[in-house]
Amino acid sequence: MKALLLFSTICVFSTVSSRAENSNTVVDIDEVDEADDIVIGVLDLTGLPTAEFDEQTKGSNWFIKFYAPWCKHCMAMKPTWKTLAQHVHAEPTLDVNIAHVDCTASVELCTDKEVQRFPYLKFYGADSADDALYESGVRTFDHMLDYIGTASRPATMELKTVDGFEAKRLENPVLFVLAPPAYDAGDGEGKATGDGGVEQWKTVFSQVALAYRFDGKFFTSESDGAGPAIAASLEAGGKAGAAGLSRASPIAVVKGDEVVFYKGKPLLPLIKAWVWEARHPRVAEMTHKLAASLKKEQPDTIAVIAVVESFGDNSDLFVAYEKVAKMKKKGWNYQFTWMDYHQWRPYIESNWGFDASDTPRMLVFKPWSQHYAPLRDVFTEHGNMLETNVVAELDLYASDKSVEWFGGKGLWHSVSKMFGVTFETSTVIFAAMYSEYPMLIHASVVSTLLLILVWCTRAPPKKEKPKKESKDNAPGGDVDVASSSKHAKSE
Repeated sequence: MKALLLFSTICVFSTVSSRAENSNTVVDIDEVDEADDIVIGVLDLTGLPTAEFDEQTKGSNWFIKFYAPWCKHCMAMKPTWKTLAQHVHAEPTLDVNIAHVDCTASVELCTDKEVQRFPYLKFYGADSADDALYESGVRTFDHMLDYIGTASRPATMELKTVDGFEAKRLENPVLFVLAPPAYDAGDGEGKATGDGGVEQWKTVFSQVALAYRFDGKFFTSESDGAGPAIAASLEAGGKAGAAGLSRASPIAVVKGDEVVFYKGKPLLPLIKAWVWEARHPRVAEMTHKLAASLKKEQPDTIAVIAVVESFGDNSDLFVAYEKVAKMKKKGWNYQFTWMDYHQWRPYIESNWGFDASDTPRMLVFKPWSQHYAPLRDVFTEHGNMLETNVVAELDLYASDKSVEWFGGKGLWHSVSKMFGVTFETSTVIFAAMYSEYPMLIHASVVSTLLLILVWCTRAPPKKEKPKKESKDNAPGGDVDVASSSKHAKSE
């Protein structure tokens, strides 16, 4: 046994800890041959210290893939990443740098950048100090190209005519508009009626648009241009809640035929919170991006999901569903969504246990915990929605905390939420350590197993039996057994 322990100790201290040193300069892939497994159009930022990485990505647009060579998902997306890089490199209108970082050789950098899984895609904008995580689960060429196109364009777009506004209104299910009315007569400071000047509203609106550019479309108009006409159009169709409120608050969200004005002061935290709450359509298609977004909002937001095979905007089912979504009853904190069964079929069948023959089906879903509950008796046998039954079921799940939920992610996710450590983070840390010091990990595992083996197989200590004194040897002759046992206990 001593020989085994000695062997494990030698394994630990004989670990090879030499590391391949990386150059601290950015490699331009145009200058490197493809035989080196590097793709034209991609910049390699592996090995840069965090400070140099921040300096390198400052002031320009970067789309960066953090990866590990052993990651099967990274290997699967490699051809798509190559195609994307070559396309962006050849397209002069896309001012974006495509880069990657090997986290097994840049452990400190990936830790500082909070890389939680592989591949981990982030966009660093030229006009923003913050990075944006590519949260879509779809890593196709078209999706990623659309993403960097959105990320690299200006956060706000100007509306120059009312017709242009109406066209954007039809194109986008949700748009946020800053349309200041005409200045009051004699107002030398250029202030709209209410709190704050026009320039203050524009500044705050631009900051909000930059923060939420991936979650909505933001449009502005000038007070001396189309702004007054667009403001009048918004006010005519808006739900301001009080006469002239649009002049005090020139920001509105437009969802189809519904217009809602912001009701507060031009303060960045307040407007950001309002935009965050209003950014989804009344009835949104469930996509990977929306699912990731709703997961952030847990545990407050519950998704109502209508699973259908087809869901046209003009269908009776969609119209009935929108009626329910418009109610916004007190106590409801629902995001109404619909899900294409064929797109989500593997997830639906494995997690919710029904197939195409069971559609349409409606359920409520908690994004964080993955708990769900089916809404019962909400469709006729012909697939028509029973609006009254839907409302009754939603009232039940909004008010009754004792109703039964199904599914869920289990103990690990509860523990990880409690301590702020995710399973993905743990695996990244372990994988990085394994890539750096494989012999040390192996030796540590062997040593631990040997110590456990030694502990489990050790002989139990022998207990010495107390010697009984004979009466002849007892001091004073005979011994009172009862009194001697009491004496022993007292000692």
